[in-house]
Amino acid sequence: MIMCSYSHFVRSLVMLGSLVILSAFVWARTYTTTFPLTENPISEGGNWVGGQSAGGNLWGNVQTTGGSPNGLAFGVSEPTQFGDPTAILTGSWGPSQDVSTTVKINTQPTGTCCHEAELRLRMTISPNSISGYEVYCSVMPSPNNYCHIATWGGPNGSYHNLVDYLGIYSTLNNGDVLRATVSGTNPTTITAYVNGVQIMQVDDTGQAGWGPWTSGAPGMGFYDSQDNNWNYFGFSYFTATDGQNVPTYSCVGFQPPFDTPLLLNKHTNRAIPLKAQLFDSSNNLVTPTTLGAAAQSPIVSVSYNAGNSNSTDETSSLDPIGQSSTGNQFNFDPTSETWLFNLGTSQYTAPGTYTVSLQSGDTQYLVSPQCSGKFVRQ
Repeated sequence: MIMCSYSHFVRSLVMLGSLVILSAFVWARTYTTTFPLTENPISEGGNWVGGQSAGGNLWGNVQTTGGSPNGLAFGVSEPTQFGDPTAILTGSWGPSQDVSTTVKINTQPTGTCCHEAELRLRMTISPNSISGYEVYCSVMPSPNNYCHIATWGGPNGSYHNLVDYLGIYSTLNNGDVLRATVSGTNPTTITAYVNGVQIMQVDDTGQAGWGPWTSGAPGMGFYDSQDNNWNYFGFSYFTATDGQNVPTYSCVGFQPPFDTPLLLNKHTNRAIPLKAQLFDSSNNLVTPTTLGAAAQSPIVSVSYNAGNSNSTDETSSLDPIGQSSTGNQFNFDPTSETWLFNLGTSQYTAPGTYTVSLQSGDTQYLVSPQCSGKFVRQ
């Protein structure tokens, strides 16, 4: 599947005695692909340009192997130490960009650092130069797990990490969704998400000695400094748009009793009532009507950390208690205007810390900041 589309909206204003047309055209360009073709380098009808187009054999390209329902996009080569395989969308793109991709891991790289999957924002390729923003994460397990937002200054090797992240989402796994957005001019704000969870955000004011970048195109890239096993990891889905970003709702924190960490002894199997309210940018309460009929309700996620290892996702072990909770979706109580979920804990028996979060139910909206709480099993 390859889809490239444009859309626009026209706003009109009617005034007494005359008709005034307010020409407010908002063009949105969107490109979506599941990489159905086998190409080296990726082109998809001229919609992509590769790193090798900068000349000088400084950066690599990205290739694809077609498949059904999804193919795979992955690196070709890395001709220099900082010559990440690169593919950038062609054409004119607006500055407010939103890019998402699905990670595909055929074989998880192990051993020596580094192997990375990357999204690009506001990228420009010119002779011997690539500039713009990069949001990237490792696909390796601890201790080689990390994520960064970087700015590229143009010449090969000219890059600077603006922010770091070493949390539970700092290793990309098979099926994970990596998302990156950029907006603004000075400062330029770059935000990164994994599986709908915001993990990084930074403002660029030119602190690296170049930028902030205000134009360019979205794209993707990879990094492998250790071997040529490029098809071990890649992307199976990619979508980019320069239209309006989806709405973001804030969660101010779980209400009592989960507003502070809870301590559960070995034999305690209590239910934890999760109660939270969401607010829009005008501080209005968010209800199912606000989300819209097509949007999914917020969901619960649970991660576990034993204290000496990476956190693991334990959401699949959820045990909702009572008729008010099913699956992992919150229900809305119109009386208290609160999103509710009754969390059972009997299945979480391993000693350690469990982090429970409220997240967006789909990609039609974001929850940032998120509500999260912890309980510790002794």
